[in-house]
Amino acid sequence: MLTRRQLLFVQGGGAGAHDDWDDKLVESLRRELGSKFEIRY
Repeated sequence: MLTRRQLLFVQGGGAGAHDDWDDKLVESLRRELGSKFEIRY
């Protein structure tokens, strides 16, 4: 059984930060960390 760790990603602020930056950073983290981590933001 695969145990996934949760990672809470807190970044950005202000108008557009979520769509312009956070989505890209989280996708990069998902690629690098793999399926062992569940990233929440």
